[in-house]
Amino acid sequence: MSVAIEQIKPGAVFRFKTASRRVTGVNACNVTWEYADGQKRGGRRSGTQWIHYFKSDAIEQIPDPAAAVESRKLLSGREVPSLAESIAVTLNTHCPAKWAVVDLETGELWGHDGAQFKHLSSPEAAEVAAVAKQAANK
Repeated sequence: MSVAIEQIKPGAVFRFKTASRRVTGVNACNVTWEYADGQKRGGRRSGTQWIHYFKSDAIEQIPDPAAAVESRKLLSGREVPSLAESIAVTLNTHCPAKWAVVDLETGELWGHDGAQFKHLSSPEAAEVAAVAKQAANK
């Protein structure tokens, strides 16, 4: 019921009796970890454990449940990971009209009017392009 010490490295995920843990850091004595599903247990999401106890308590190394199951090709040609399950992305603001959302895969540009998302008009899209160009030149 022990794993090899060489397996314990940042990003590795291990099955334990209670829940899977992802290693976030390792030093000579300790392993810092987080629950692989991100849920709290006993009021916390992460912890630190002496490396030899971690090694002996870990049942086996498993694939990361949050790892990408496929990839998407962006318009730029770059490939990015796609997760198995969708996630919610939240932005809290007092001024939703100042924000733009760009889908780098399809090229769609979206804005928010305070009530709902809407496709940006050509002048609004041109404004986004100008701001993006300005930001790239900084």
